[in-house]
Amino acid sequence: MARVTPRRRPAPPPRARPQRPGVLTPLHAPAGGTADLAAVLGPLLADPGLGPLRTASVVDTATGRQLYGEGAGTP
Repeated sequence: MARVTPRRRPAPPPRARPQRPGVLTPLHAPAGGTADLAAVLGPLLADPGLGPLRTASVVDTATGRQLYGEGAGTP
């Protein structure tokens, strides 16, 4: 008599992981764009309490475009 082995069912496909919410909520940039960023961030970065070397970079994560940079190229 031939031995019959039961068929295994194929494993189900892996379930997609649920999307996690972003860490930061999106900010809506003011209509003025880069000029407004410079007007707001410039005086803050000029504060000597931040130390002798102050740099900043603001990047639009949707486009990858730098919107503001102060000393951004400083290593």
